[in-house]
Amino acid sequence: MVDSANSRYGVTAAPDGLDIVQELLNTASAGLRDPTPDLLAESDTAQRWADAALVARGLPPASVDAESLRALRETIRAAVSGDTASIVPHLHSVALTLDESGTVVAGLENDVAGLVFAEMLRAQARGEWSRLKLCALGQCSVAFHDRSKNRSARYHAARCANYVNLRNSRARNV
Repeated sequence: MVDSANSRYGVTAAPDGLDIVQELLNTASAGLRDPTPDLLAESDTAQRWADAALVARGLPPASVDAESLRALRETIRAAVSGDTASIVPHLHSVALTLDESGTVVAGLENDVAGLVFAEMLRAQARGEWSRLKLCALGQCSVAFHDRSKNRSARYHAARCANYVNLRNSRARNV
């Protein structure tokens, strides 16, 4: 079993399906001293990550293209960070169906991109999308779910905030 991308950075998974988006973002290399490897850099590691993500959600594994996943990740990273100039439109179909209870359900076949887009849409409808953030420390940029009451968290961990605060303090005292 592949470790989750979130566990590499010690972040708690986002709730209600938004964790797949957070997981995708956290496949990227990040870290201050010893950067973690990019899980989508090679086709075999990208396939292992995608298979684990699909199986964890009760879906069968499916073939993925590492380059397409990296492009999707960077587009979503731009959307989360508010960098709308860097967003590359992705056209992707997600089948909507009506279940027995009358609830509209996104048809998630074994497709990572469809799963990610469906969860993004759900998070936006619930008002949770703005809680998915990237660590404000540029070298870090780990995706995390802001659980603060006023949605003001800027760093995924105290060590990142401490690093910035110490750097700013030293700059003032020079």
